[in-house]
Amino acid sequence: MNKDKIKTEEPVRNPFGVHDVPNPDSDEVLSFASDATFLNAQNILKGKDRNEVAVLIAGKWNSRWNGGADKTIKDDAPGKWKAGEATIQIEINRVYILFNWKDGERQGLIDAGFDEDNRMIGRYINLSDLSIMRPWKGVLADKSHIAGNWTNGILEFYR
Repeated sequence: MNKDKIKTEEPVRNPFGVHDVPNPDSDEVLSFASDATFLNAQNILKGKDRNEVAVLIAGKWNSRWNGGADKTIKDDAPGKWKAGEATIQIEINRVYILFNWKDGERQGLIDAGFDEDNRMIGRYINLSDLSIMRPWKGVLADKSHIAGNWTNGILEFYR
């Protein structure tokens, strides 16, 4: 990932040194996460302590998302998958996911907290267009898949 392209000089909370996600625990995020059908996936983090959580999810992943069209990609459409790479870091009770698509030209950041069952609840920001921010929620479905949803579709990670 070309992190130099997206670094910021502003003080930030996230470990990547990029623009922070504004208000990752807003009422909009909590309302989105309260959906009765959180995700159609088993949550293998339920009951684990934060050290176990960090061991299971920190590191390099692949990413993919759909549900929106990226106007910088020729002939893109909401139903088409955008794939890339991701790095996940845990900082105390937060998970930070820096991911890319369009061969690394476009980047996003998720800043999420954990609920009582270690489900991840937060917000995504498009680092290539800071006006795009959406709620996100995810669960570790198995050791190689973080099932995740954003307001318009799927935003997930896999190894």
